[in-house]
Amino acid sequence: MCVAVAAFVLFASAGAGAADTASQCSARCERNATSDRQACADLPANPSCRVVVEKNRLRCLDYCDRSFPQAPAQPGPPVNGSRVDNSPLLHQVAG
Repeated sequence: MCVAVAAFVLFASAGAGAADTASQCSARCERNATSDRQACADLPANPSCRVVVEKNRLRCLDYCDRSFPQAPAQPGPPVNGSRVDNSPLLHQVAG
């Protein structure tokens, strides 16, 4: 039964469309893992069930990271709207 749970998690994460974002993908991974943990609790005692669920959750999150890479933050204009002057200082303070 755990194999069926594992296949479902992998299928659900692999079917993510191009319109999904990283956060939607990660949320789907967590939702699937939550329902899979519940399925483990409803099944007869099987110590490997929760291990498989956690491995699949991590695989799903890894899929999200690979499919939706985080873009590095781009420096924007100063918050107060002033212009940044990159010219060297005209004088130095003697100390």
